[in-house]
Amino acid sequence: MGALVKLREVYMNGNPITTLPPAVGEWRDLVEASFKYCKLKALPAEVATGWSKAVCVDVRAKKKDSCKVPPELKDSLRRTHLLGVVVTKAKKKKGATKK
Repeated sequence: MGALVKLREVYMNGNPITTLPPAVGEWRDLVEASFKYCKLKALPAEVATGWSKAVCVDVRAKKKDSCKVPPELKDSLRRTHLLGVVVTKAKKKKGATKK
């Protein structure tokens, strides 16, 4: 999948895929990606830098099949319209205290 470096659009709606390989981060020209009603559990971290040109990423699914992303990934794609993602809570650093 990573060899598709010039890919601009991808539509894989309704496929039973649960993960994407890290190589999808090499799709540097990607503008639109749709994985609606797939069973993606998360987006690979490589998407954060690789999909910087993306305008829309759609991973909407049934509630039990939500696609989780860390806050850092959502922040790095702040110009991208993300549909269907659930932002996970940031992990607390060791030794951090509550105020």
